[in-house]
Order: sequence, then structure tokens, then C-alpha cells
Amino acid sequence: MWVNKAYCLGILVLLAMSSAYAQSTEKLLFFRISWNEGKYVIDDVKVILGEVPEVSYEEEYLIKLKDSSGNTLYQTSVRKINMQLEVSEIPDIGDYAVAIDENFAQLTVNYDEVFGTKEGQMFLVVPYVEEASSLVFQHGKIKLAEYPLKKLCNNNGICEQNENYLSCASDCKPDEKDGYCIRFKDDVCDPDCAYGIDPDCEKKHAKSRPDIFKLLRDKISYIILFIIIGSIIAYFYFVKKRK
Repeated sequence: MWVNKAYCLGILVLLAMSSAYAQSTEKLLFFRISWNEGKYVIDDVKVILGEVPEVSYEEEYLIKLKDSSGNTLYQTSVRKINMQLEVSEIPDIGDYAVAIDENFAQLTVNYDEVFGTKEGQMFLVVPYVEEASSLVFQHGKIKLAEYPLKKLCNNNGICEQNENYLSCASDCKPDEKDGYCIRFKDDVCDPDCAYGIDPDCEKKHAKSRPDIFKLLRDKISYIILFIIIGSIIAYFYFVKKRK
């Protein structure tokens, strides 16, 4: 159950990033790394907008972006952690708890030291490098997982899972749903944005908003017209009846 809740937190992070950053931000690669009994998987990969994270060289787990020839275009390191949302379900781990967020009841722990490497997941972001063909997660020189970035755009004319306008403009149009809200002013009303989020949608909403006074005028006009026509019909009916 906690895995699903941690996944929801990752989605909240994604939404928060999409709503907090301005037009001057850059493209990022957002993804999840999960592991179970020593097997690692990279999934939920999407291109989003945000602030470029600082590069780290001090941790033992590496994230690399490589081109089709295997050359490293970008590299950073991370410490493998896991996010647990329900504190009540966590055993007593004492000093291993490093952060508590009361708003989310979030407990962040050093997953490797406390539970070993049996099961867990984490959400990460790195700069999006368009020339990169693969996303690699490794420990030292051992490759643990790899994700082919061609999945972010297959150029088949259909906006599919993992694709969005930022990664695949040929398949995903900015004015059609692609699962990601672009909230800054770009003269396109993004249908993925909630009401009031995308400033480009203000004019569209204003046009679609009904004019109450016009509706009242039209309604009164129809009532008056109906009364006039009814009166004419009644007049001729009674005149004809008298004759």
C-alpha cells in the first residue's frame, strides 16, 4: 500500500513542479527508479519543465545520459533513498529517520542501511538532453537499469504514453491533451491545465462564458414575440367566431 502512496507523492511533486516554475525554466527528465530483490526498473519517464538540479559526484549510485554510441553526455550521482508516507507503518528506526514532513506525514529514511535493497522506489529529475538515447542507473561500474529515451517520441503521429508536447511535438500538439500542463503564456490554451492555471485560457474561458444580460434580452424578446403572435391569433379567432 505504501508503494502506491509514494507513487502518488511523486505525481504531486510532478504537478507542483509544473505549476511552480515560470517560462524561463528548462526541460527536465522526470522518472522513477524502483527496485525489488535486487532488480531495478526505470519507468514513468516524462519531460517536464523545472529548475535544473545541482550535479552531485559524492554518492555511489550514478545516473547517466548516453548517446547512441555509448558516450556519456551527462552524469550525476544520488543516494538511494525511499519515501514512506504512513509513519505509523514504519518500525522503530531511531536515528535513521532524517526528515519528517508533517503536511504529508512523510518519513524519509536511508533505505539501504535500514532495510537492505529488497524493495523501494524514488523519483528523480535530471536535465533533458535531446541528443541522449538512453537513461542509465548504475552502482559503480555495474549497470542496474536502462531506459531507451526513444520511447519519449516515436514519431507515429499519435500522442502515446510517456510522450508529451515537450518531448514529442510531432505527435503531441500543444492545444491537445498530453497529460502535462504548460502553465506559462505561450498563446496556447493547454487543455491539461485546471481552470485558472494557464493564462492563455483566460480569453477562451471569457468567450465561452455566457453573457447573462444577452440571455435575458433574448429571452424577453422571445416572450414578447410569443405574446404578440398569440394576441394576433386570438384576435382573428374571436373575430371569425363572432361572424
